[in-house]
Amino acid sequence: MQQPTYEELNKISSQVREEKKQKYIEKINIAINDAINHITEGCFEKMTNAASNGFTKVDIYSFSWIEDPKEIFDKHGNKTIFEGNIRLLDLITKSNQDFIQSLNNFFNKDYEAKYYCGVYKKKDNDDGIYTWHIFVSWAPLNEYVKKEHMHEDIYEKKHYERSGRGGRGGRDGRGGRDGRGGRGRHDGRGRIPNNQYQKKM
Repeated sequence: MQQPTYEELNKISSQVREEKKQKYIEKINIAINDAINHITEGCFEKMTNAASNGFTKVDIYSFSWIEDPKEIFDKHGNKTIFEGNIRLLDLITKSNQDFIQSLNNFFNKDYEAKYYCGVYKKKDNDDGIYTWHIFVSWAPLNEYVKKEHMHEDIYEKKHYERSGRGGRGGRDGRGGRDGRGGRGRHDGRGRIPNNQYQKKM
């Protein structure tokens, strides 16, 4: 067999990498859609109840850390693994931006960026187990939204005005780096791309 050229080898390698990348992106997108369909069940009732009590945000889903990687549900019976055997914790960390982008799109219809979503974590003082909470907020831009939890998250008006709250929009297939939200942090913090709020500790 004749020795392949440098260009030929690089072309083959690039094609294989691109194919793997696209398969991975497709797998993640399927898992994100499956997870969002699940965690948004009953969310509108939760939002209405929260608003009726004067709140401008509400947790729509939460789940706890699981030691056994094969376990699908946490100790409270909340589902943590979705289509393709993808863990929800990975979706809100490794694919955080795409996950938050898709969740924002679920609430923001007709390209109106009125709602914004996020994730925060809380440690149980008794057993030391972390829980992750996914929330949606409809707070006006001139309000400060403060989480009274450990690892307190503060959303400031200046960050909203600087980068917006994110509306609808597609992903360009970069595997969780061009959507909305943080990049690979459990509490949802990270570099904020276009049209998204920023957390400040």
